[in-house]
Amino acid sequence: MLQVSFYRKWFINYVDDCRSKAQIPVIYIDWYEKHTLNVCAHIINICESLSLSQYEKNLAETIALLHDLASFEQVWEYRQKQSAHYSSATLKYADANNLFSGCTEREHELIRKTIASHNLKVLPISGDSEFLFLARLIRDADKLDLWRQMAEQSMQKNEPIRQFIWPLLPDKPELSDIILKTIGENATVLFKNVNTLDDFKLLQISWIFDLNFTNSFRKLKKSKYIETILFSLPQIKSIRIIYEAVDIYITENSAMPIRNDFDSPWKEIIEKYFESFMQFFYPEIACEIDWTKGYESLDKELMQITREARVGGRLADKLMRVQKKSGEDTWVLVHTEIQGQKVKAFSHRSFVYNYRAFELYKKPVVSLAILADDNPSWRPSCYCRNIWGCKTTFQFKTVKLLDYKNKEELLEKSSNPFAIVVQSHLKSLETKKNNEKRLHWKIALTKDLYSKGFTTQEVLDLYHFIDWLIALPKDLEKEYHQEIIKYKEESKMRYVTTAERIGIEKGMIAEAREMLIAILKENLGTIPDSITKIINSIDQKTTLRELVVKAMKCNDVNIFEKNLALAGCSP
Repeated sequence: MLQVSFYRKWFINYVDDCRSKAQIPVIYIDWYEKHTLNVCAHIINICESLSLSQYEKNLAETIALLHDLASFEQVWEYRQKQSAHYSSATLKYADANNLFSGCTEREHELIRKTIASHNLKVLPISGDSEFLFLARLIRDADKLDLWRQMAEQSMQKNEPIRQFIWPLLPDKPELSDIILKTIGENATVLFKNVNTLDDFKLLQISWIFDLNFTNSFRKLKKSKYIETILFSLPQIKSIRIIYEAVDIYITENSAMPIRNDFDSPWKEIIEKYFESFMQFFYPEIACEIDWTKGYESLDKELMQITREARVGGRLADKLMRVQKKSGEDTWVLVHTEIQGQKVKAFSHRSFVYNYRAFELYKKPVVSLAILADDNPSWRPSCYCRNIWGCKTTFQFKTVKLLDYKNKEELLEKSSNPFAIVVQSHLKSLETKKNNEKRLHWKIALTKDLYSKGFTTQEVLDLYHFIDWLIALPKDLEKEYHQEIIKYKEESKMRYVTTAERIGIEKGMIAEAREMLIAILKENLGTIPDSITKIINSIDQKTTLRELVVKAMKCNDVNIFEKNLALAGCSP
């Protein structure tokens, strides 16, 4: 069972012990201690911005406390190698000191995997969403403090510290063209292309394209670390262009709503209703697809494509497999991108994803883009490159959601689920600064769900999409629910209302409780009545889901009781 208080005390004692051994100068020990504590503070701050549970915050803080242990005692060996061996050395040290003995098997697995991947160029492909989430947390928190170090050192130029924390690179005002080009394409720079200290500074700046959380962008913008680093570089035209592009990227991402879901409801609604999506936005393509053969979401393949491409951006991408009516023995991969804000390198990104998909899987790809930004003049549809008569041109099909503002009658009459999706998006943009109008349209759009002949499941799915997209303050949210319940009663609608939705969710919760109890009985034989009573009192689906995962690996009733306590469950 994870006890973050143990790791806090252990870390303090560990650092004091490192100082007493005097294997390396105390100034370096102090430097690493400050870094670790700052990373802890950043990761907790990000967790709080996402409203994570206390247990999740404790797990994240533990990872932050342990992520750089090897740096204290083996700094010279691993610094000189300039490799990713810090992480493996940290885990070996943790094992040698039995640091994971108080963790559950799952906690041990998550901590190890997250520490091992925190300083990799890109995250590994994995179906473990919990691990990927924690990895993004530590990578963001780590970067925020590394930028602080670079900014402070750029101003102070403390030579002993500079040699200690930075690679041994020539300190001369030279910038590599390939690095400038990479940043201009919103992509992260590779260390193999770094030739000077100024190149290395640009490499660190390019990390913004690997930043994950809105809160991280807000802290970075407020800190002005990137601005400080850029001002320490030669003030030439190319650096000024990068400064403007980076500033726009950070500002736009800072303005994004704080979400803890990487799989946006856009992804979910497209996957569930992909045929309707194609028929609404791309009817000329939809009529060429044999929908009787079904379709398949290729999430792992998309992850491989984006990983190989190394292109920045945080879009709601979906990669689907369909079959043509012609019956050809080949796949058609439809790459769908939902673009929530203007991105300078969008065309380049679409081109890279397209050719990487073909290169990796040798399948034809249709690239489609739904432009959901609020800039009517931004309409990317082509990527072109022309060097000495050698020309590359890539065209892709786009739909601009703003264009539907003049098609209200079409949207109102359509029974396609994506008519509601588009209406919800447009009203969300229109009412960003007026909560009363926002309430009005959320009520109106929800009422429309009950009058368009949608199935019960479609009503539920579209309700969740509207609820996510058109968020309201708590007092207006209550008014919204009351109005919908009243409307249902007056209209005697047969579809699912908010109250009925809650009833369905309660049924799902009851099934989850039964599953959890059955798994425990299978693994443990019998379980105390006290545990059964606690399980039957849990009314949170996420809590039950987490406990089911723990129960599958549990063979000790005492350990499961501790898991219940950690989850905040009591009689």
